[in-house]
Amino acid sequence: MRNVWSLPEENEFRYTRPDWLLILLSNAANESHPLILMVLWRAWHLRNNIIHEYGKCTIEASAIFQQNYMDTLNCVGTGESSKGKGAQASSALQVHEHLNDGQVPSWSPPGVGRQKMNVDASFIKESNEGFMAVVITNHLGTVLCSMSQKLKKCADGEEAEALALLHGLRLCVQHGFSPEVVETDRAAV
Repeated sequence: MRNVWSLPEENEFRYTRPDWLLILLSNAANESHPLILMVLWRAWHLRNNIIHEYGKCTIEASAIFQQNYMDTLNCVGTGESSKGKGAQASSALQVHEHLNDGQVPSWSPPGVGRQKMNVDASFIKESNEGFMAVVITNHLGTVLCSMSQKLKKCADGEEAEALALLHGLRLCVQHGFSPEVVETDRAAV
């Protein structure tokens, strides 16, 4: 992750005493704080995966997931897009066309009092692993809830995106949300 993010040296992440995390954060630049917490959160997730599930996530896949997740979170509500793929939006089963002139559509809010669900997934062909993230926001761009997880087996990126959409819809039902807009970057999904 140090190739992409500005993070403290590895020895600063070692547990030395009960307040080591507070010391680590106080010595780091403010813009590094969310990145440090993301690395620690992902390490905890991988630890739980090893203990309670199957523990086969690669370091490369984890790094890709973290970068994509942070890019998405950083762009929510800013009017920017984290990808040059040309996001696709679906509202009441209407799918917007890809922009062919190289423009990247910006994030647009749902109606006042409504929610928007953004889903994304990645796929690693060599291992048939998928990774997905869902972010549900309100009209102000405030994140109402989110989730991410590894998808055990996927045939391709389209299946990973479809599974991300399914998990997102389940998350909406679980929390009582009824998103006005669902946005994905796969028109076929």
